[in-house]
Amino acid sequence: GFAEVGVPAGDLPLRFFGDYICNTRAASGHDTAYLVGAALGRTTTPGTLALSYNYRDVEADALLGVLAEATFGGGGTDIRGHKFGFDYQLARNTRFGLTYMMAKRTRSSETNDFDVTMVDFTFRF
Repeated sequence: GFAEVGVPAGDLPLRFFGDYICNTRAASGHDTAYLVGAALGRTTTPGTLALSYNYRDVEADALLGVLAEATFGGGGTDIRGHKFGFDYQLARNTRFGLTYMMAKRTRSSETNDFDVTMVDFTFRF
């Protein structure tokens, strides 16, 4: 399931969203995944910005690993963590973005921490 609610926060749009998945065919009890988050603002004209945050927990058998976000914690399942985003519209067709993800993967007795920072420049023409 997926849900999203948008409300105005002054002049900025504010969205709250969430996802929930349950794999009813999983052989183990590690069959659920969820994501909850919020986003403020929208990059539409020069000088506008957008902030976003989400937390997710994807258990080992909740979904196919190839369907999970590849950059979050190295991709796959059995991972949980936070994602922070910042976008700024530099010019009419140019946007700068910064994303920071911190995640933890746990498989059997092994635990791995992942910290990923991505910088994006988007040019439209």
